[in-house]
Amino acid sequence: MSLLDDLIFASDQLVEFYAAFKAKPATAHSVSLLEAFQSELKSLWQDVKFAYARCIRGDEDLKDSLCEVKAKYQSSSSTFFQCSSDIADLLKALNANPKVSNDPGVHSTLPNSEHSHNIKVPACDTQDFHGNYLEWPSFRDMFTAVYINHSKLSDVQKLFHLRSKTKDAAFNIVNKFGLTDNNFQLAWNALKEHYENKRILVNNQIQILLNLKPIYFEPAKDIKNLQSSINDALIALQSYDIQTDAWNAIITFLCASRLPDTTLSLWETSLSKPTEIPSWETMNTFLTNRYRILESVSEMKLNSHNKTQSIKPVTSQVTKSKPLRNFHMKVVPACQVCSEQHPLRTCPIFLKMSVDDRHQAVRKHKFCFNCLAINHNLNQCKSTSTCQRCKGRHHTLLHFEKKVPSYNGSSQKSSSSSSSLHGSSSLHNSSSLHGSSSLHGLSSLPNSSSLPSSALYSDSPSSSGIPPPQSNNSTIQSTQITNHNVMFTKSYRQVLLATALVKIKHQGSEFDLRALIDQGSEVSFLSEKFQKLIGLPTESTQDNICGMGSTVTASASKLCNFTLKSNLNNFEIETRALVLKKLTSNLPAVSMDLDQTHCNFNFPLADPFFYQSSSIDMLIGADLYPDIVLEGVKKNVLNSLLAQNTVFGWVLLGPYDDIPTISNFSTFVSYSDEPPPSHCIERFWKIEELPQI
Repeated sequence: MSLLDDLIFASDQLVEFYAAFKAKPATAHSVSLLEAFQSELKSLWQDVKFAYARCIRGDEDLKDSLCEVKAKYQSSSSTFFQCSSDIADLLKALNANPKVSNDPGVHSTLPNSEHSHNIKVPACDTQDFHGNYLEWPSFRDMFTAVYINHSKLSDVQKLFHLRSKTKDAAFNIVNKFGLTDNNFQLAWNALKEHYENKRILVNNQIQILLNLKPIYFEPAKDIKNLQSSINDALIALQSYDIQTDAWNAIITFLCASRLPDTTLSLWETSLSKPTEIPSWETMNTFLTNRYRILESVSEMKLNSHNKTQSIKPVTSQVTKSKPLRNFHMKVVPACQVCSEQHPLRTCPIFLKMSVDDRHQAVRKHKFCFNCLAINHNLNQCKSTSTCQRCKGRHHTLLHFEKKVPSYNGSSQKSSSSSSSLHGSSSLHNSSSLHGSSSLHGLSSLPNSSSLPSSALYSDSPSSSGIPPPQSNNSTIQSTQITNHNVMFTKSYRQVLLATALVKIKHQGSEFDLRALIDQGSEVSFLSEKFQKLIGLPTESTQDNICGMGSTVTASASKLCNFTLKSNLNNFEIETRALVLKKLTSNLPAVSMDLDQTHCNFNFPLADPFFYQSSSIDMLIGADLYPDIVLEGVKKNVLNSLLAQNTVFGWVLLGPYDDIPTISNFSTFVSYSDEPPPSHCIERFWKIEELPQI
């Protein structure tokens, strides 16, 4: 190791010693410990001086590094003198009382007896002061009571404790004065001169009154905090000789404008003279009674809830996850034929199949022949529905048309022809998106008994059993099979659901999205697309989503936490939501035809574009509904809608008559002049029917 390295090592040892000394609290030092530190400091300093002397008198190679050597030595000397001064100041303060308790919880001392010099501070003590103007009056009074008015503490001890009780900007002011008896009063006066700024203190209290947070709901603690904030500000202003006796109109207005609707209504009702300006004392008494009533009601509800929970039977079965019920979620089991999310009876591929192909598909995928469900067979089916054509124990889509004879005066050449008539339009009904799927009913064509005898009976239901008119001259030339599959869907009255434009705050940014407000859901949901778009972190979960009939419609494996905000005010709430791949279809299902004259409302809408069909990225459930709903309901908006006030604005919901009714008609007709083997059809028919009892 070179001589320069020796100097650097010795200097670093001295710097590290001083850093460790400064890191230790001043109250943890004793006289003997400080004397040991002082001895160690002198030893380290001697090592630095010895290494420096060797560098100056040593090798000629160090002449080019003399500037660096001298700078290192000067830095070490400054560290030594600063550390030595600090140790001396502490020793001087402690030597005034040789026996000081080293208990970390003790910061100053009081006499235990007349013959003892031990001083212990009472349990009451002041908190550290970091330089906050609002905290200065409390710190000033507490420090004066505990330390300055203590008859047994010397000024140097008071200065020692003042240093230990000030932090940050306040400590920088006090630390300028050394630990001496004369410097305590100087340090204390400097602190008072800096923070005893009456104008700033008064302005801060007025700012508190002007920035009182509004209360949207009725929790007792929020009303109590509002009352305490006003009273504390008024007391502080009075301590600065500000007369607030004539501020009744201002204070009562500021307070009333922050109260929730129910409490505000009760306040107005309690006034004996509504036209007179009430005093703050009157309002203060009202607020005290109000939060006491809310606390009592809350306590009673809590006790009632606990009793209800205590009498519930305890079951030994432990379930892995609790099914979450959401009665507005669309019940769409996965189709086994096309893998889309819809029941088999509405599958477009299944509907286009022939009856034979449908039978094969039902057998292949093991559906029930009666209700087309996949979780049981025909023998286990509890459905009371039967075929709408023959009342047999099978689904109408699986009905085989019986052969109908066709009579013609001349022989016809056997030929086959097929024609399809298909007219359809998509049906999306907002009510069917939540709780029920689209309506699909099957209807046979009307009877045609009045048709002439020469007409083909393709429009007559085969199950009617009515033979065609016969002629003595007619002979049966061929058998014609007619297969009708007629389906129609008809929408109910169009219903508008409550939607709102909201914000989600994440990592300092705010993101807009459209939400459905659904108090029929136990939890809130967020679309996976939006969650990935903004990069919300998720945690693993395993929850089942149940719809109508307690059917599990989906499973959620991800849960995310975020802050939900309003676009109209400062409302925000921390919440969590389950993440699903898709929440629902666009809402409303069909855009409403509204002109600008219909959209002029005298209240702010939560979703100004409620009439435009658009996607939904969030579902706000009953877990958040009590926090977002406000008092205020308007009926007969746009003749039939209801408006509900929320923290996001007014939401519109209900039936809307001006949306045209949409229907879906679909039919598939096939004809064949060549009859199939009749015995095969009859045999299959007998197999499908239930045995007669």
